[in-house]
Amino acid sequence: IFHVTSLAMVLFLEYLLSGSFYRLPKNLFAGILVSTFAVVAVSTLLLFVSMLIQSRAIGVVVTIITGLFLYGSGSKLRGALLRPEYTSEYISDDKGNLLFDGNVLNPNYVSGVRRDIYEFLVDIHPVGQILQFDECTELPRAWVLFPVYSVIFTIVIFFVGYYLFRRKDIK
Repeated sequence: IFHVTSLAMVLFLEYLLSGSFYRLPKNLFAGILVSTFAVVAVSTLLLFVSMLIQSRAIGVVVTIITGLFLYGSGSKLRGALLRPEYTSEYISDDKGNLLFDGNVLNPNYVSGVRRDIYEFLVDIHPVGQILQFDECTELPRAWVLFPVYSVIFTIVIFFVGYYLFRRKDIK
């Protein structure tokens, strides 16, 4: 319910601020689909982490830290992919005037095999999936696989939890 309410609020605010809907209906449907599966995947992981810890107080703290880590890691990976390949370089002359020196290769740009790995990690990361929809007006490449990745993520967490809690006496 919270997820649907937050999506409705985003659409309402988008309409108020821009006077029209920013996203196309197809993008909206895809965003709702992907974010629903991603929220289930994140919830599964957070539930798993909270159940691993006996103390409720420590469990809450570790769960919050895990959620922040998920958001931070997804943002960091996505941010690395958004860096431009070329940046503008400015130099200053003796009088302190800035002069345009042209476009130079960005040393922080991720390219090659490393970029492919980053793209794959962002695609399978539940928060990375949501961030890809938040930042674009077009559908991300391979968005159809995002729910599949989230389901696989959820199933893996489920079976790891099943294996660990099968032996444990839960009261």
